[in-house]
Amino acid sequence: MSILINDPWKFQCIAHRGLRKLYPENTLLAFKKAIEAKATMLELDVQMTKDQVVVVLHDATLQRLANVRQYVSEMSWKELNQISLYDKQAQHVRQGKVLTLKKLFQKIGKQTNYYVEIKAFKKHSSQYRRLLCDSVVDLIYRYDLLKHVMIVSFDFEILSYLYNHYKPLHLGFNFEKHWPTHNRMSTLRRMHAVLCPQECLLDDHHLRLSQEKGFRIIPWVVNKTKNMQRFIENQVDGIITDYPDRLYEAKKLGP
Repeated sequence: MSILINDPWKFQCIAHRGLRKLYPENTLLAFKKAIEAKATMLELDVQMTKDQVVVVLHDATLQRLANVRQYVSEMSWKELNQISLYDKQAQHVRQGKVLTLKKLFQKIGKQTNYYVEIKAFKKHSSQYRRLLCDSVVDLIYRYDLLKHVMIVSFDFEILSYLYNHYKPLHLGFNFEKHWPTHNRMSTLRRMHAVLCPQECLLDDHHLRLSQEKGFRIIPWVVNKTKNMQRFIENQVDGIITDYPDRLYEAKKLGP
């Protein structure tokens, strides 16, 4: 399994934070269950503790999952590791532990592909962003996962830093609300970046224009079967969903 940029991609069935509808999001259990549900790629969010451990968490704080309001980046790994998560949206298992990116790569390795979203918030400095990028890339190389990882961000500063310092990486640009400007699109094309729009932005017009310009496209988060089928028929390169099993079935019925 590989996502080498110069190889023809197979369609990627991408599990959004793991199998999060049934298991606590961004946990090892949720990711293992997503693979069992036929996901070929895991979408996950990473940020960094104050002692520079890369952890797999979506929110700036743990208020939603553990009623802790302190920023993740202001906490040590020792502090985070003592916290029990409780994901009330998960239907089967709701309790879990904070996961490090290192442990995820150690436990799952090359069994799958990874859509790693680097999270940075307004409070974070450029230095924090660069250090987080360096730490993520170090782990990718340490576990020989370059062919299996795409690094994605909403933050164009992060993508620019990665492109300028780590050319072989596979990059993707997350965006919502509106499409990137013409100049931004030109830069993304030079980066060979994948376009990752919010589902509601990806109408047939933008999809066709982007494909004609040579972009690969992965929309998020697509949960309705009819929308999955429409995107599959229009030959997107992958879909991020909370229901990888549903997407797997839709792809079997598609072209």
